[in-house]
Amino acid sequence: MLTIAEARYTEQDLTTINPDEEPFGVNNSPNSPYFRIKGQQYCARIRDWWTRNSYRLTVTTTERKIRMALEFIRRQQLERIDAHPKYGLALREWRSQIDTVGITARPEVPPTWRITDLPVASYLPRSQIRVQLYLDDRARACRKDKPDRQWVRHIHNEIMASDPDAIIISNKADEYGITPNKAKGLNDYIGRKIYYVMMFPSPDQYRGLLVENAVFGRDDSVKLHLLDEFDQIVGRTLGFRYRPGSEVIVIMPTRLWRQIGLTLLTESNYDAQVITERPW
Repeated sequence: MLTIAEARYTEQDLTTINPDEEPFGVNNSPNSPYFRIKGQQYCARIRDWWTRNSYRLTVTTTERKIRMALEFIRRQQLERIDAHPKYGLALREWRSQIDTVGITARPEVPPTWRITDLPVASYLPRSQIRVQLYLDDRARACRKDKPDRQWVRHIHNEIMASDPDAIIISNKADEYGITPNKAKGLNDYIGRKIYYVMMFPSPDQYRGLLVENAVFGRDDSVKLHLLDEFDQIVGRTLGFRYRPGSEVIVIMPTRLWRQIGLTLLTESNYDAQVITERPW
């Protein structure tokens, strides 16, 4: 409660959840877990800890969603300085002298953000960043009301039966694979074959991403989150960690592919290729 009080939220920080801003899953039924959160209200605001830094701060990330947030903050900061009675004139003069692609703060101008993008695909051979993608509608959670319906457990059991040493990463089934958070930062998968079971985000996670949409004025935070997760998992063994024997097979339901397939094909650092034969 003390943390909430210290945040000093105002009415401007209040956002109402609206799944229509970025529809995902099946949103055409009141029973949809994604649709039931409609109308819920949350307070969220951007923290400004960076304005109190007196040093240059470098942030490195592979995530597009984080870069999107930093770019939003950078634009906001520049707009505030531009309107400032003291610093506005200095900023306009500064812009006329320095290319905005490489921003270096002058002493009389408060620090600003600089974004540098280094796409993996520009530095690695295409054959090295190829990812096999297999569509399997069993990549879903268990339904208690449908006990006979096959789900992600059956995929896990088949893969382990085929390869007892298989490394399986799953974004929504902890007991049937390593979670992406546990896989972050690990180099244990270098030169290994990875199975990545990609499923729909949970309703709680979807809600949080819709709040991010509201804060940053976006309509694609869900897609960016899944894109970032895809690139991070694939990058565990491909990318700059690639060694002979490295291989990634992504498994996802057809319905999820219909929603994020274009994003993966056009924006991922890696070359996703759909295969039709079961790869285990």
